[in-house]
Parts: sequence; structure tokens; C-alpha cells
Amino acid sequence: MRRSSIRRVSRGSGAVSCGPKARACVGVMAPPVGSRGAGQDCGARVRYARFRAGTGCESVMRLTLRTTATHRPVLHAPLGARLFSAGRWGLGAQFPAPLAGPDGPCFSRELDVAGVDPLLSRRPWRELPPGLAPLLRARLPELTTEMVQAIRREVRGYRQPIGSAVAQDLAEAVRLAATQFTELVEEPDGPQQHYVPRFRRLGRLEYLNGRGTEGLQAAYRIGARVACRRYVDVARQAAFPGDIAVPLSEAVLTHIHALAEESVTGFEEARAGAADEVLRARRLLAARLMERRRDPLAEPLPGLARRAAWPLPERVRCAVLPASADVSAVDEEVLRVSRGGELRLVVPDDRLLSVLEGAHAAVGPSVAPAEAWVSLHCARLARRLGRRRAEEHLAELHLLHGAPIGVLLCDQVLDPLRALPPGKAERLTDTLEALLASGGRTAPEVAAALGIHPQTARNRLRQLTALYGEKLADPAFRFDAQLALRSRSVRRSVLP
Repeated sequence: MRRSSIRRVSRGSGAVSCGPKARACVGVMAPPVGSRGAGQDCGARVRYARFRAGTGCESVMRLTLRTTATHRPVLHAPLGARLFSAGRWGLGAQFPAPLAGPDGPCFSRELDVAGVDPLLSRRPWRELPPGLAPLLRARLPELTTEMVQAIRREVRGYRQPIGSAVAQDLAEAVRLAATQFTELVEEPDGPQQHYVPRFRRLGRLEYLNGRGTEGLQAAYRIGARVACRRYVDVARQAAFPGDIAVPLSEAVLTHIHALAEESVTGFEEARAGAADEVLRARRLLAARLMERRRDPLAEPLPGLARRAAWPLPERVRCAVLPASADVSAVDEEVLRVSRGGELRLVVPDDRLLSVLEGAHAAVGPSVAPAEAWVSLHCARLARRLGRRRAEEHLAELHLLHGAPIGVLLCDQVLDPLRALPPGKAERLTDTLEALLASGGRTAPEVAAALGIHPQTARNRLRQLTALYGEKLADPAFRFDAQLALRSRSVRRSVLP
């Protein structure tokens, strides 16, 4: 045994656990009564042998350890040693021993501490007499009933009505496990892979029913406890040698470990598949929320949100970032989808916006989920303008959104200036904009806005009056002109 495979645990138990692959391991225990101390009696060492299954179920036997010339540990158990477990097991198997040892008569057998690798590769059933199989098979109905009753009594999650799906699945699983064990005793090298999907299904059902693996692991432990006790009883009643209890118990625990491994695999596969499905549903939900025109035959948003495990909030915001932006700090509850070189987010809570600071993100206004496309549209326009919070610049965004129409309106408003030289037309356009923005429409106000002399402002105002006439006093024209000139200003701010 390699020393590196053993580590000490609590002094009170005196037991030692093994490495992750070891399923049967040996560790120092307190000295036996009347001895000079552990490890001092005739070169032998008093130890515990612990047969451990991956589910956490284990049986422990007090024994002495010797090492053969091949460095394989040989175990010696004192006459009357009892196979028992850490915790509440009480298997009560007696081991008469024909050999003499430092603690009195003892039996001896080699213990293979190699780990159980693939399903059932350890195959301790070769050490069991095939004649035990028909005896176990004849008792399977009562044995499986006792296992099911013990599991239902001790595991809360399985205390369902007898006719329920959970109770039926439990009974079928116990029957399959006991049947397979009997087959292994009868034919240790027989094919067993057809059982794998059945036990993986148990793990999948645990996940799909919203449970963890704790209840299933506990069920395996309890089933193994009952099986060890009852199988040993059957063997003793059939007058098999008493030392059959050791390989029989090891076989039960190895079998339970293999079944538990398959169920855990099924659980993990279901969880991985569900996680992938949730991610797909979230990407689809993000894309659907951002669509302006939705397919009337598509899945309704509430149902899609349930599949995405993303409860629809009352309000959302959309944010737009460069596709290369680092969003590793963004909360997983933020939906995301990449489109056209952009990373688009749907943020369900304003508290999640803080991580977007400094990320070159443009954030749209808060809207109802059905209007998320509007928030996205505003965020994209805000990004074009170089603004971070779209809701603070909605007028500019509105003008930018209607920019093509704004060009036509601007051309219409500025048509009287078209015949002027470009420089003069530009100066009068600026003067018209300052005039429309002033409260009293006086030359000093316009001069202050443009930073020019009041007399210069008066000359320009006289030229505008000559070109536009009474329109300058018409509220409708003033509104159109303000809208056109503001649109012109916004358009210029986004042009390269």
C-alpha cells in the first residue's frame, strides 16, 4: 500500500481514510485491550479496515495488518470481531478464524485496496459462491420490500403515497439493484451495461424534480445497510462459511458505489442539459424582447421567460456595448445577445447598471418589457451621439431618429438663404437660430448668444426680416424652424 494514499482523521475514531480512488482502506486504531500499544504485538499492527463506497456508505472491521513479500496487505481479524459501520450500522456478522494471531485465533485474507474505476470493474463477486444467487433471488421480494420500507422511513423525500410516481420509481430502482446484484453473484463477468441507463435515469429524475443528490445518496446507503445485513442472514441460514460476510459486504458496497456513480452522472447530465437549455432560452428571450415586430405565432413571452428561469420584471432597460467589451462582471441575471458587432443587454434592475460604468455602454430608458425594443433603439442612438444615459437626451434622440425627414424640413426652412453666398448663409442661419432661442427677440440677446456686437446683430436681423418677412412672427414657422435647426445640429454632431 502506498503511504501517500492514506491520511489520518480524528484521533477519537483512530480510523484513517484513503485516497479518492481507494474503496477499501486500512488505518491505525487504538491498541486492543491488554496489548502494549498499537503496532507492538508480534510485529502486527491493529487497524481498522474501512470499505468505502462513493456514496458515503462504509463498513469498518477491526483487524490486524501484515504485509506479504509482494507488499499486499493481509488482514487478520480476531475471533468474534464484528463487522460494523461508522454510525448506526449493526450488521452483527461473526468471523470464526482458524489461524493463530497475536490477539488470539484469527482468520486471514488479502484485501485489495485498488480503487473502483469504471462501472463494476472491481468485480468482488468472483469471491462469492454462485450457489448463493438462487437463494438471494428466491428472497428478493421480501428483501426489496424491507429496503423500500427502510428508505421511506428514513428519507423524507421518499415518503410519498404508495401509488405515486416517486414511490413507484423507488420500488423499481430497488428491485433493479437487487436483481443486478444477484446476477453479478451468479455470473460475475456477465454483461451489465444495460442497467446503466436505468440508474442514470434516477439521477435525472432527481434533478428534474428539483431535488439534489442527498436524498438519493441516503437511499443508497440505507439500501446497502439493509442488503448487507439480510444477505449475510441468507448466507448464514444456508450454512455458508462465516467468513463469506466480508466479501459479501464488500460486493454490496462496491455495487452501491457503482450505482451511485451512474445516478450522479445522470444528475450531472440533466443539470448540464438544463443549464444549456436555460442559456438558449435566455438568448432567445433577449432577442425576442428586442424585436419591434414579433411573430404572432411565437411562444408568448411569459412562457419563454419561465423556460429561461428569468421572471419578467415590471421595467427593463437595454444597454449597448462594443462586441469586444469585457462583461465578466455583469450579473448573470442580465440577458445578453450579440448582433452586428454590438453586445446588447437587457437589464432587469437598475442596481445592476453600476458595473457598466466605464464600459463604453449606452443605456436606454426604463420601459415595460413589451417595449424593450424602444429602450434598445434609444440606447443605440445614444451611443451614436456619444451619450451614456439615453433618457437624459430624448429630444436629441428623437431628432436623430427622424434625421432624414429633418433634412427635408431644414431645407424647407432655410430655402430663402439658398441663393446667398455660403459664408453669409451660414452666419444668417446662426442668427436665426439665436433669435428663435431668445426670449425677447432683441438684438442685445442675439448678440450675447453669438458673441458679436449688438449693431452687427441688428444688421443681421434686418436681413432676416427682409428674407422671411412676417414668418418670423408666425408660431408655426418658428416651431418648424426650431425643429429643423435643432435637427441640423444633432445631425452634424454625429457626422464624422
